[in-house]
Parts: sequence; structure tokens; C-alpha cells
Amino acid sequence: MNLSFEWKITNVIKKENLNDLQDVIMRIVFEYKGTDADSGESYTMLGGLDLNPPSSENFTAITELTKEQVLSWLDSHPDVPKLQKNIEGCIQSQINMNDIKQATEISWIETNNLSVEPTQNVEIDPEIK
Repeated sequence: MNLSFEWKITNVIKKENLNDLQDVIMRIVFEYKGTDADSGESYTMLGGLDLNPPSSENFTAITELTKEQVLSWLDSHPDVPKLQKNIEGCIQSQINMNDIKQATEISWIETNNLSVEPTQNVEIDPEIK
């Protein structure tokens, strides 16, 4: 499998005041898409990652943050390998399902008589319960 991953930031949750800092980003809400270049299959996971509060030394004001900075926080988050493994499993399941087809070679299967809906309502005798 030849996977590539792409983040899409859909929301940012902030705390207005934290340890003398204002507008501190606490959670990034995202879509994380994995694509397998070999099969063309992809899977998008929705989620959110909580961030550790910054120190005053490494704090960047929310108005000065760039998309690249926030993406780097996501890329370096310790849960990313788990997310990638989950996406890889979902893509592998999709690939596996591509090979599943109805067996039409068997002439004696009576597919016209199969139904998932009941053909009639049957009431159960209360004494049988």
C-alpha cells in the first residue's frame, strides 16, 4: 500500500484566558484523509486533537498563527500514528470488498425467491411466548 495523508482543519477551539495568555488554542477539529496511490481508494476520518497548553515562551497569538503552524502541531501529535493505522485498515477493507461479487456461475441458486422483507405478518400465539 502506498499511502499519503492530508489534513483539513474544520474548526479550532480556544480558551479565552489561560495562565495570563489570551485565545489559547486547545483543540483542533479536522478531517484526515488517507489515499492509497496504488488502488485509488481513500478514507476520511473526522476527529479532534487536544493540545497541551503552551508556555508563555512558545505562545503565538491567534491572529499571528499560520495554517502551516497548526498543521505542524497536528503532524507532531503523538496520536497521528494511530490515526494513520485506522485509516490504513479502512482503506484495506475497501480494497478487500472490491473483490467480493455475487456468484452467478451456480445455476441452481434461486435468487428470485429471496427476500429480506417478510412476505406476510404472522401473529404469535400469546401462550407460546
